[in-house]
Amino acid sequence: MIALTTFLLLILGIFSSIRVSVKTDKWLSFIVFLLFCVIFGQFSYNIINSAQDVFSFIWNKSPGGDIQIDIISNPYNYGFVLPFFIITLLSLALNLLFRYEERRNIYEAGLIFNLAALITMITSNNFVQLLFALFIVDILALLLVHDIEAYRRYILLNISADLMIFTVLAIINSRVASLDIREILQYKQIGLHIDFIAIIGLTAIFMKFGFFIFHIGLLGLRNIRLHRLQNILFLSAPVCALILLTKFHVLLSGSTYFNTYLHLVCCLSLGGGFVGSLCSQNYKQRIIYWQMMFWALFVELLRFNGFIWNLSLTFLLLQTYILNIALYLIYYYTGRHYHQTDLSKINLVNQSAMLSALMLILLMVVAITGVLTELYNKGNRYYIWTYAILYILSLSATLKSIFFVKKKASYARSPHLAPHYLVWILLGCSAAIVLYPTPINAVTIWGFGAAFILLNRYNPIWRIAHIGYICRFEQNDRIGLIYKYGVIKPLRLSGRVLWLLIDRFLTEKIIIGGSIKTAQIGLRFFRKIHSNRILGGTIIIVLLLGFLGLAYNYE
Repeated sequence: MIALTTFLLLILGIFSSIRVSVKTDKWLSFIVFLLFCVIFGQFSYNIINSAQDVFSFIWNKSPGGDIQIDIISNPYNYGFVLPFFIITLLSLALNLLFRYEERRNIYEAGLIFNLAALITMITSNNFVQLLFALFIVDILALLLVHDIEAYRRYILLNISADLMIFTVLAIINSRVASLDIREILQYKQIGLHIDFIAIIGLTAIFMKFGFFIFHIGLLGLRNIRLHRLQNILFLSAPVCALILLTKFHVLLSGSTYFNTYLHLVCCLSLGGGFVGSLCSQNYKQRIIYWQMMFWALFVELLRFNGFIWNLSLTFLLLQTYILNIALYLIYYYTGRHYHQTDLSKINLVNQSAMLSALMLILLMVVAITGVLTELYNKGNRYYIWTYAILYILSLSATLKSIFFVKKKASYARSPHLAPHYLVWILLGCSAAIVLYPTPINAVTIWGFGAAFILLNRYNPIWRIAHIGYICRFEQNDRIGLIYKYGVIKPLRLSGRVLWLLIDRFLTEKIIIGGSIKTAQIGLRFFRKIHSNRILGGTIIIVLLLGFLGLAYNYE
């Protein structure tokens, strides 16, 4: 059951958090990986047998709604949890294969706790349980980044998004007097502030996805290690946004602005990701832009599927993650002593590893094409074609600059490996057709395969990217300027105004100053009473007469 799986993950995470010596670390991480595989086997067995169960208990009772912990095991939740379970499993496997963490077991513990928090979010039916798991994922992401300079913008955007989500849930709770997520249907019938909730809720979700304008937080993470960046892109805030969208789409779609706002941001993310990937020479930054484009397409596919998770979406997410693993291999084998991120300086040190990564990229591209043909319909065709064309153009331009452009370095790529390159494309297309054996899929896959070959040999887009780099588009940091003058400056100005109005004028001048003046007047009054006996006696007599009059009226 999912509840048992979550409990075992928590125990395994605690066990993996044990600090040991460097020599013992590799053995402990290997043992943790084996135990995780056992837990995954138990989880897979429950999926095959369609095991259903409900683990529920009331944590606290209150007039505003009971805090109830629910972990519901059903086929839908199993299917929703499955891709993130597999991605975590692959991340742990890569952690063993590549020595890119000093403390591998501590890193594994963070991934395991993160998976347990995601499972808690997916199976939750209570606002408090949902928010608690959401905050845990955000905290673990910050521990994963472990760089204050890198996550300054990232944490600001995520905290702002969390506050917006908290505000939306507080408004709902104030009307329905319940913390049950299923009560949002009742609030939708009430119909109060639906547009406000939809705009605030969608904005918070877009912030956590890292969509256009809000992607500046993810761009700030371009200096962290690539494997950590990929785990944040696939297992952290974007996944939380995906879960929130699937749980609250019923309420958010009640607004007339829902579809327009969603389409606008997704289209801007597709276009902005394409332009940003071309105008950036930083390899990690291009991966961030590609992932922004993917999440924009994924949200549109999910919307056309009624925001219901299915197996095709699972395959699409897993194939994209494996594609990112191949992109990581290119980064990993670009230098003997350090990893290069500047595309103009990437050299192919290990040719066999590079060709293996290239083969994996091509195989995943055609496999993703096969899944997209299954999801293709009249409603989402424009989004699929736009994403496919823009992504293939950008990816082929990147591969061309890596594999087919000579660089001024001691080791430069020579074009004599092109025949091997074509062979891998043909093998990848053939494998994809075997996986998706329909005439439409075959024509589509072979068409994209041929386009991929031509674009990588004769793609002029990489020259546009080079021109964009010469124009210093990246170094001008237009988004950074927008962030500085659109967010930071107004916040500082509003903070200054609030400080002057509240702290200086209201608190110091009126409250504190008024209290001091009142105390001074009182002290002067009592001094005069004590210094003048006639005046003091008169005042005391008047006060006594007043008290007697009040007592008489009371009786």
